[in-house]
Amino acid sequence: MHVDETTVGLFLQAKAQNMARWLKEAGNPVDSDIGSLSPLSLTILAHKLLSEYSASIAERNFDALLANKENVPPELLMTVSFVAKNKGLHDKFWRYLELFSDTVKEHER
Repeated sequence: MHVDETTVGLFLQAKAQNMARWLKEAGNPVDSDIGSLSPLSLTILAHKLLSEYSASIAERNFDALLANKENVPPELLMTVSFVAKNKGLHDKFWRYLELFSDTVKEHER
């Protein structure tokens, strides 16, 4: 039996590390915790984005995303605050969130 070495979690981890690097290069003063999360933690985070924040992501709405700050995954909270203040980062940020949630959505089938 051949097992594919590329799992959803490892894919998400690679993308999260890319996101963290991009944010740092964009001037984020705080290292994003998202890049250091384990594949399992990232898969859980992506499921949470899909199940609880799909509308916010689809609408690209920071206010809706932050409406219940206490429920936003802590790994994203500081990142969201930084990106929301920097209009030039918005599009790529939302594309990352879409990628995370779409990745787990694709693998639920």
